[in-house]
Amino acid sequence: MRPPATPQSARRYPLNAILGTEANVRLLRVLIAAMGQPLASGELAARAALARTSIYRALDLLEQTGIVIYIGAGRQRQVRFRRDHSLAPALETLFTAEANTYAEFLGALRETAATIPDATSVWIEGPLATGTDTLGEPLACFLIAAPDRLPSLTTELRDAFAPIERMYDVTIPIHGLTRSELAMRAEGGVSALTGAILLAGTPPAAFHPIARERLARQHRITGHGDHDAQALATAAALADLVAKDPSIIPRALQELERQMQRASSGERRELKEWAHILSTTTPRRLRNLLVHPGERMTRLRQTMPFVSLLSLEDRARLSVRAAQETKP
Repeated sequence: MRPPATPQSARRYPLNAILGTEANVRLLRVLIAAMGQPLASGELAARAALARTSIYRALDLLEQTGIVIYIGAGRQRQVRFRRDHSLAPALETLFTAEANTYAEFLGALRETAATIPDATSVWIEGPLATGTDTLGEPLACFLIAAPDRLPSLTTELRDAFAPIERMYDVTIPIHGLTRSELAMRAEGGVSALTGAILLAGTPPAAFHPIARERLARQHRITGHGDHDAQALATAAALADLVAKDPSIIPRALQELERQMQRASSGERRELKEWAHILSTTTPRRLRNLLVHPGERMTRLRQTMPFVSLLSLEDRARLSVRAAQETKP
């Protein structure tokens, strides 16, 4: 995009420079999530999903605005978001609202999908699941049901999603499948199943032989003992993320409040237990609790209210680390 023909005051309108490019926005999003902790350029580029060599110009411009500062020198140089900058609180509020909006969107989809009890599985795949969706792109939703119920349930889910489509200005076509139709999907579509965003029911990969085998190799579909090990590895990775981004804790509390509104009495007891932990522990103590080997935390690790709040990049890193740590 060419610069506007008529310039504007940099002092009066600093947001032109601060939010001027997508690279700026991505870098700010990561730095704000770091809660004032400095990050090396390599780590910053990885979290922002940018090439390392492409971030320097954006960082230099952000430094000129005063919203970020460099710490150290040479190979030890790091970047930090200036939380004492006059615009910092507004920017933090903006990016928090962005994260909450997406969490609320997914929450609305899951809550609505749960109202279709005869559906075996409801999930999202395609660009949204891979993080490559563009503005205005339809969101591909799939549903598995018995052949005799499939047409009516597809229509029912489409009608149920209509208020969400209006509220979030999104198009959600529903693709109905039987188990046998899904099992016949070509091998090239397996990755879409393993990376799907589950809304309700059983993960779709469980109904495809190749996808099921692939997940089994990665220790994601396992027996009870292995499931505990997977949950512990996931908790360890989450503990590291809590250390880097303590804002996950209040966001998890908000997600718990939404879940409790539609949970059964048994589920609500466990959610309240998590709410008590999150509202009474420091980030340091929470990190220790997440990986505690005791019976209580072994049970609670099966319902950790964090994973749905993570970015696609963090979820991908978490899955890789957890799979590596549970290898025999």
